Amino acid sequence: MRPGAILRLLALIAVGLSLAFGAVGLLSFRSALAAKIDRSASIEKAAARPAAAARLAAALLEKRLASVTETPSKGVASAFRHAEGSKELADYRAAGGDPAIASEAEKALAAPVTQPQSDIALMRAIRGLRSDADRLPRPSAPPAPPQASSGGFWIAVACGCSALAALLGYAAGRSARNS
Repeated sequence: MRPGAILRLLALIAVGLSLAFGAVGLLSFRSALAAKIDRSASIEKAAARPAAAARLAAALLEKRLASVTETPSKGVASAFRHAEGSKELADYRAAGGDPAIASEAEKALAAPVTQPQSDIALMRAIRGLRSDADRLPRPSAPPAPPQASSGGFWIAVACGCSALAALLGYAAGRSARNS
């Protein structure tokens, strides 16, 4: 076999290897991206319930502040007249909130403020919602997925194989002209 033919064959093999390594690099990067998306979805899911609990606790307190009857506090009470809390209660339930706490919050929202059961339900709900809100995950720097670094390595190898294929193709062309 002539040297030019051997160089052409090696160039074709290098092109094939370049394509294979490029595909492996692409799959590694896609895997790393999927891992990051899964991690962000789990963080969002972990934060949904505590955030809903904090919003419901604030709505319950706004409803209570809206019912203040003392003369010096009527200005504050009028600022909170719009507070309902039913949307926040529905959000808390949708986020997988504790049914017992949701029941106490519902009692606090539904009962007239003049009844002592309303204040008791309000305090129970606030205590439970605060403990739920304290479970908010602490922010931390996410670790880099290991697939990303291996993907970069395979892409670099693919580029090296492409350069080798170009060099071998050039050498094959030169040897064909010389013979």
